[in-house]
Amino acid sequence: MTDYEIRNVSWDDLIKLTGHIYDQIQKQNLKIDTLVPILRGGMPLTLLLTRYMKDVNTTCLHIRRSKTNQTNSEFLDAEFKGITNAEALTNKNVLIVEDIIDKGLTVDMALDILKKYKPKNIYIATFFNYNKSKYINAISGESPNEIKWIKFPWEVEI
Repeated sequence: MTDYEIRNVSWDDLIKLTGHIYDQIQKQNLKIDTLVPILRGGMPLTLLLTRYMKDVNTTCLHIRRSKTNQTNSEFLDAEFKGITNAEALTNKNVLIVEDIIDKGLTVDMALDILKKYKPKNIYIATFFNYNKSKYINAISGESPNEIKWIKFPWEVEI
């Protein structure tokens, strides 16, 4: 376990953040061909974005960092587990989708992996960007100053 303060977010919060992210995509006139969620955290944002973005492909990257799936779990080094639908990346405008960017280790690994498939452009979207200095161009729903452990609505104790 870590000692971060926990911040609970609701589905309503995430829907609002997704709308904010989509507005930024529109404002920047980004033409996204492929959404690339980093499993598992990027999947909910990807699903919410597809409410707005029609006719996009999806390629999933499975990268694991948390030691367990419990709230406030310790982190390990990023570990690449696999990719699906890689053919949807070559010469495409891709959007890496992640729930949270903190140190950026997972996103760094995702960028390295995706570059091998030679996409036209790579963009990044996240609910929460805690690393604005490194990922200044990431499209984020929120860029908080104080790091907190975000407890998402799907994280329930079993």
